[in-house]
Amino acid sequence: MKTITYALAALVLFTLLPFRSAVADKKQKKAGIEKEEPTWREIIDKQRSEKSDYRLYVALGLVQKEDGDFKKALDLFQRALKYNPKCTQAHIQSAYCQDQLGETTEAVVSLRTAIQMEEGHPDAHYLLGYLYVKQYRISSAEEQLEMLKKLDAEKAAKLQTVLDNKKKLLESLQK
Repeated sequence: MKTITYALAALVLFTLLPFRSAVADKKQKKAGIEKEEPTWREIIDKQRSEKSDYRLYVALGLVQKEDGDFKKALDLFQRALKYNPKCTQAHIQSAYCQDQLGETTEAVVSLRTAIQMEEGHPDAHYLLGYLYVKQYRISSAEEQLEMLKKLDAEKAAKLQTVLDNKKKLLESLQK
């Protein structure tokens, strides 16, 4: 029931946004302000005509992920990437789901792709650092930590804690 509610909310959001944007556009035109970016209505109309609303797949994937159905969520994120291979969020969310499904190597590949497309995305660097820690690739995790310190101090602190705990574990195993 919760999934259906979230899906309906996402659909309502995607259908109401164009109307809100269209009203704002009319006000801007009356004020003599030109807008260079396409309106939500134009974007959604274009995607409907192409039958490729990747954002809907991302939204539905997030609902499935929240419900703990990582396989369905991954499928939805992969569909979003089919229509928009440059959707960083879909790559990051795919990586999270892949990790939850035990596909850590694939998750690392997805995150590297996301970082390649959007270098300074803190979520991608955090998750990649976390996966490196999980794979005992401490020096690679430290590289992600250094990058993350420049981007998001809170996420860097979380990754630092995970990294420190892994180092302590490794030290205790060596004794």
